[in-house]
Amino acid sequence: MHLEPIENATVSLALPKDTLFVSKQIDPTASVMIQIRDGRSLSSKQIRGIKNLIAAAVPKLTLSNVMLVSSDGNTLGDEDEMSQMGELSLAQQRYKLKEEKKRQKKILEVISPFVGGREKVVAQVTIEFDFSIKNSTSETYDPENVVRSEQVSEEKRTGSTPIRSRWCAWNCE
Repeated sequence: MHLEPIENATVSLALPKDTLFVSKQIDPTASVMIQIRDGRSLSSKQIRGIKNLIAAAVPKLTLSNVMLVSSDGNTLGDEDEMSQMGELSLAQQRYKLKEEKKRQKKILEVISPFVGGREKVVAQVTIEFDFSIKNSTSETYDPENVVRSEQVSEEKRTGSTPIRSRWCAWNCE
């Protein structure tokens, strides 16, 4: 509520009971009702900040499980996620253009001395990148792997009477 555009805010948390069964665990969720002052609005940075603040305060709460709603009933932050995707796409596009220009320049540098100058060469480069994200986990086992070091401890005791301490605090015999 300390942000300038916010007049009032209510945070509701849904904290599920802990369970021993991983398959039955439910993630916590948070709902935030924000009343915005007339003529004001929250920036995407402020919305992201509110979501981060709430998610950081509750164990196991993720940003995707924090929902912000204005008192008018409008969901806040959905367009922010879309703009983040747009920013990623824009960064990918910039990278693609930079790489295409770099290759185009390299082609011109290599061919132009043979044909009599840069003005006699036209080069067009198109590169297709696969920006998809793939996660993989692998575990390898090497049967020829040799143990580097090994330490074995062995302790033997003989006798039947327990060792008595010389120091006795209470009721010593």
